Amino acid sequence: MRIENRPLDEGLCSKYSIDLLNIHKKLNEMDNSIQEIGSSVHGIDSSIQGIGATVHGIDIQIRKLLKYHRNEAIDIKDKLGQDIFYQHCQIDLNSLLNIRPIEIIFGVVMMDDGRLVMMICVLHDCNLLICNTDGSQLTTIPVNDGSYCVTPINNSTVAVMVSTWYNINYIDMFDINKKHKLKSISVPGMVPYCGIAMINNILVVGGICRLLLVDYNTGETVKIIKTGGQPICLHAAGDKIFYREQTSNENKKLYWYSFTKDNIKDIPLPSIPCSITTLPDGSLYVLCTDDSVQHVSSNGKQFKTLNRNQAPFFKDCTSIRYNPKQRKMITTHSSNGIVKILHEI
Repeated sequence: MRIENRPLDEGLCSKYSIDLLNIHKKLNEMDNSIQEIGSSVHGIDSSIQGIGATVHGIDIQIRKLLKYHRNEAIDIKDKLGQDIFYQHCQIDLNSLLNIRPIEIIFGVVMMDDGRLVMMICVLHDCNLLICNTDGSQLTTIPVNDGSYCVTPINNSTVAVMVSTWYNINYIDMFDINKKHKLKSISVPGMVPYCGIAMINNILVVGGICRLLLVDYNTGETVKIIKTGGQPICLHAAGDKIFYREQTSNENKKLYWYSFTKDNIKDIPLPSIPCSITTLPDGSLYVLCTDDSVQHVSSNGKQFKTLNRNQAPFFKDCTSIRYNPKQRKMITTHSSNGIVKILHEI
């Protein structure tokens, strides 16, 4: 029952395959022994002994597999909520830019080369800020009023969602090295406040009770995934798209769509999710509206609130993003214009 109810992740698949090959080898040996039964009474006796040994071997293999599953399940539970990060530095955007308090930070991402790309707005003046994690080599790219939500497309390009006052929504793409806009694409049915993410070289945006997968070269919607409610706080990693559903009631569930299984699953959390990011082992950090961070296992079946040593890093936090190549977490604090950079222990 434990094996049947557990998803076949890469580790278990590998272990299971090895055990099946061992069993298959034993069964072949047993088959060869049975074919020799007619040769002599001595042969029959030897075959019976071989069958007994084979059954005993299969029993040992199954016991090992069950023990492996039990131990791994305990390991996953023990790792949840433990110390993973320490604070390395922080950037005070008010001091860095020498401006009045920032109205809002609409998003921060870390590129694979370690640069930060931040979308900020002061009054109606919106810009992409690009700098190193210590605030050095700061450059800006002006963007349209109504721009927010940013995601990397590749090492030099980012996509930004734009919503105009006359209700026309589109996506702008910028080259952050050459510091200019590359192009705009229109996405019919897109709802900008849902967020934006990238998976398998395809953009993910939200529509009305649906997820839209968009070719960023042409703007064509290549796939539509229906959801039970309005998907917001989009995040994508591996073969999954994570989100929460905005409904009339207080929905505290974390949802995800799996490309592999072509279905949607969910897990109830203690508070409403507002930002999601994936760690190297496939587990998730989910920032909730009560300032807590829930550490969700890679199979989506268990979670644990982040322990008190890690919790101060995320106090008054509005968004979290992890970069697997840099092994760093970025947290944004819109109320005071602070961006914190956390390194993995």
